[in-house]
Amino acid sequence: MDEKELEEQPEQLRLCKNCLYAGPGERHHTCRKHPPRVIAVGTDAMADTYWPEVGEHDFCWEFKRRKKDVGGW
Repeated sequence: MDEKELEEQPEQLRLCKNCLYAGPGERHHTCRKHPPRVIAVGTDAMADTYWPEVGEHDFCWEFKRRKKDVGGW
């Protein structure tokens, strides 16, 4: 879906809860469009990764519609 087509979609259809890239998370859902981010943990140079958390009413311009048979949140 290009930017023009995306702008023509009603905002409620472009929400993260309707997006193919939204995945399960521990407390919130996560965006799986890009690789997980790396963050430093503590002072001993250990690193951890995480997927960005998204709310069901969030949206971005990289939205891709989830197929109806996959289900939403």
